[in-house]
Amino acid sequence: MPRREVDPDLYCPQAALVDKETADRVERRLARYRAKVKAQQQRNIIMMKQQQHQRLIWVGTGAMVLMAVTCWMWYKKSKTHQRRQRDNNNNSDDNELFNGTSEELQQLFNEAAKAARQLTMLDQRDQLMMYGLYKQALQGDVDDNNNTAPSKLNVVKRAKYDAWKKFTGLPKEFAMEKYCEVVYHFVNGGPSSFAGEDPDDNNDIVYQDDDDECEEDVDEDGCPIHQDEDDDYLDSGMMGIRQSTLSSSDVHPINNESQSDSSSPEIRLRNAALSSNTTALEQAIQDGANLDDADESGQTALHFSADKGCIQCMRLLLAAGANVNATDQDGIGVLQTAVVAGIDVEGVRVLLEGGADPDAEDDDGDSPRSTVLEEGRSELVELFACYPPDDI
Repeated sequence: MPRREVDPDLYCPQAALVDKETADRVERRLARYRAKVKAQQQRNIIMMKQQQHQRLIWVGTGAMVLMAVTCWMWYKKSKTHQRRQRDNNNNSDDNELFNGTSEELQQLFNEAAKAARQLTMLDQRDQLMMYGLYKQALQGDVDDNNNTAPSKLNVVKRAKYDAWKKFTGLPKEFAMEKYCEVVYHFVNGGPSSFAGEDPDDNNDIVYQDDDDECEEDVDEDGCPIHQDEDDDYLDSGMMGIRQSTLSSSDVHPINNESQSDSSSPEIRLRNAALSSNTTALEQAIQDGANLDDADESGQTALHFSADKGCIQCMRLLLAAGANVNATDQDGIGVLQTAVVAGIDVEGVRVLLEGGADPDAEDDDGDSPRSTVLEEGRSELVELFACYPPDDI
């Protein structure tokens, strides 16, 4: 059937209306679809931004944690390295000896020993420390030289023995090196470890002034030698200008009635001098006691009187003819014993007027004059200036 052609001039209002409604409906559907698509796109964009933000947060947190862990590990590693380096330095300081030859070390040691003689006004404990290092460097341990502990009656010898014994076990070369360090420390004006402060724990050498020997001793004469636990050698100033242990009230007087009739006059003479008993001293002198008889350490009754500072006893012994220049086994004379014990200047004057030699040296080269100059007691320095050396 042939298709009928539509007349273009023919107008159909119904057809035009249907076409317009359809177009509007389609347009509305398209608008809703576009709105849904746009909203979905916006939601996707927001979600992506949130996820990106969360990832940034996690990455930042992880980076901060990693940085903190790295810093902590670096800190621990640096501290460990510093500690190991410090330990190595300490070990090298403790174990490394002089890098030069033995001859060079010996030469340096000899020069330090000469320089040490120029040191004055040192603390007595510093002098004892230097003496102990010197003896340890030259002879080694005190026990290896068959040295027995001297009687506490011999204050100077006992002090030097204790100072030497404190360095037992120190190698000779190491002792030489440390002796040189100590000497040049003081030569360069270094302070003393005992100058009102506790010794520095970081020092290579710390000379503790303790004394474990607090038991009671008895000499061959039967005289008790008391020493309090709190009155150890260095703290009591036995080597300084303070009173010695023998001069303290811990030594009890010995009366004639308490002495046995069988005791020899010499023993009674020393006992009387030790206890400052002038009556017993006069009785022993009248009984014919040998005034210069010595005990096992070589000390006479005049040594004991000088250590006690008993001027009356010294005058009695000197008037009876006692040897004012008697020395003990270490060459320590009566005058040096008095100076070391720190007795009154009048007692020292009595000995000097009695003929005591102010320049008599002991086995270590010390003399009463050098001891007075080191201690710096002005009244004794002025007194010794009235007795100049013979070579002046």
